[in-house]
Amino acid sequence: MTAMITCIAGLLIGFLLFYRKPYLEAADIQSEDMDGQDSEGLINRRTSCKKISVIIPARNEAENLPNLLLDLKRQDCPPFEIICVDDFSEDNTSDLIRQSDAKLISIPDKPKGWVGKTWACKCGAARAEGELLLFLDADVRLSPSALSKIARTYQKEGCVISVQPFHTVRKIYEQFSFFFSIILLAGNGMGFPFSRRYIGLFGPVILIPAKTYHDIGGHSTVQRSIVDDLSIGEALKRQKIPFSLFMGGADISFRMYSGGFRELCQGWIKNFAVGAARTPVHLLVMIILWLGGCTAVFYELIHAVFAGKGELIAIYAGLYVVWVIALRLISRRIGSFSTAAIALYPVLLTFFFLTFLISTFRKVFHLSVTWKGRKIKI
Repeated sequence: MTAMITCIAGLLIGFLLFYRKPYLEAADIQSEDMDGQDSEGLINRRTSCKKISVIIPARNEAENLPNLLLDLKRQDCPPFEIICVDDFSEDNTSDLIRQSDAKLISIPDKPKGWVGKTWACKCGAARAEGELLLFLDADVRLSPSALSKIARTYQKEGCVISVQPFHTVRKIYEQFSFFFSIILLAGNGMGFPFSRRYIGLFGPVILIPAKTYHDIGGHSTVQRSIVDDLSIGEALKRQKIPFSLFMGGADISFRMYSGGFRELCQGWIKNFAVGAARTPVHLLVMIILWLGGCTAVFYELIHAVFAGKGELIAIYAGLYVVWVIALRLISRRIGSFSTAAIALYPVLLTFFFLTFLISTFRKVFHLSVTWKGRKIKI
């Protein structure tokens, strides 16, 4: 009976963790008139985007960066400027930037005491001239109206905004990011209905006024952090500066760890235990209970099969199907994870637990992990 209560309680907790679905504001684009002149709405939209300096830190991003630069070129709301910071790349990232319309900043290897991304972001922000700074990871993809929606959302919210992109999944090994992607959102409190007290920002997309950025010390205040997005959020909270979080939906996406299964493992080991340690207690407890329910239903189903208890097999098989449906509904907002992979979620859950244990071990003993050719201490 206790196990059954755990399974059902986990489902209810999942409903709370993923209740809200905060997407960016619609761009409210008005068509041009018969004379070809822009309507007032289009002028306002372009004016707001003209304040945006896009800053892209890029290390060994020759595969991803051209896609993002092409997306930016196709925006119906072009930004003021695009700055690409080549973070001492070992491939032809800088050559690709030179062939584009973006401004290239080539920086030497990071100084001692800095993480590569924080150093690149600092250097890019120092050269930006726009009123708003939009930090984008190189693997982000944008629909033609993405900047319009970001600008409109900023106008409505009147504060720093950050977006977690929709997770595009193409290869089988990428399915193993499933539970990490879900818990990343739950742990930041984005879907929780009763509070908007987030622990930090989402690193792939951050829009922040230049004045606010410099007032909090920019990336200089988080130079050692491997989760600089969470750390910048904490810096904002210390100065009581509000921020809002959103989901990318159909407009902003990315493909995480396209370099292979090893890269995927390194990426989650690098980040996850550090992020979990900053999760508020009430959310952490809820996530643990949710994972407990998710685990219990499979465990009890296997136990009933081996015990030959037909009635319990039917009950837990039904609960298992309900859990698969619930996970599928959640995943549709977060990424293009396959139904087949979700149906086999115990495999993905086992990988999550093992990777999280390794990440925690490395964090506790201050061990390092290799990321983009650099050794980074967790």
